[in-house]
Amino acid sequence: IKEAGINFADLEPDSFDLPMGFATGAGVIFGNSGGVSEAVVRYAAGKLNLDVPETVDLMPTYLDKGFKSAEIDTPIGKLRFAVVHGLKRAHELAEKIEKGEEYYDVIEVMACPGGCIGGAGQPIASSVQHRATRAETINNTDKMMSIHRSQDNPYMKELYETFLKEPNSDKAHELLHTHYHSRKRIEDEEIQFFDASDDSRCKVKVCVGTSCFLRGAQEILGHTLKTVADNGWNRYFEVAATFCTENCDKGPTITIGDQVVHKATIADVDRILGEEAKKREA
Repeated sequence: IKEAGINFADLEPDSFDLPMGFATGAGVIFGNSGGVSEAVVRYAAGKLNLDVPETVDLMPTYLDKGFKSAEIDTPIGKLRFAVVHGLKRAHELAEKIEKGEEYYDVIEVMACPGGCIGGAGQPIASSVQHRATRAETINNTDKMMSIHRSQDNPYMKELYETFLKEPNSDKAHELLHTHYHSRKRIEDEEIQFFDASDDSRCKVKVCVGTSCFLRGAQEILGHTLKTVADNGWNRYFEVAATFCTENCDKGPTITIGDQVVHKATIADVDRILGEEAKKREA
């Protein structure tokens, strides 16, 4: 974005193109942990003629403990909901369900703290209060909107009537559903910047996964490449960018030889490269 000369502060406000620019309150609250479950309740309430308001407020504004459960009465019995954010808490809940200790009809899991409001697509929130403020803003936006339920979106109605036919149809399932697969990074999944044929050189790896990138990994990688080139250390070091080291909460992460440095700085790079170069020059 910066290379293209785009400055968001100078852009004129404009509307999103239709139909993607039209949203209901149920779509807006998807950004909060608990928002998906509440959207489900709003949909079910309309289909089952439940006597509940369009804005159900099933879950609190911000789940500071990472887990919340709720239930509602329906003509077909009670529906039990569980909302969890953070994969550690999700794992704990999954274990309880596997053991038969818990049962829920709807389980919502968001990996990011508080939901998308605490995800990599947002400025890094330095406190719980920041995420709570974002969640409150989303909920207030929902309340100000004229349509709160997904099924009342006129563009969605038209889409189903003319193309998808009905919810969970074969066409809807084919186009709107997905399957999840393990995407854990492997050690050799990296980009080499210098000739990697010399195994005697010290390997320098800079993680440029999303979390590390947001914390300055790009600057560290650029500085590392420049330092190695300017000092003629190409014969000592092999520099590569790796996509994830599974230490997202400790970034930026760099590996120089056997040393793994979390929350790395340019000063750390200069110090360790200098020490390693002296050893090899001796």
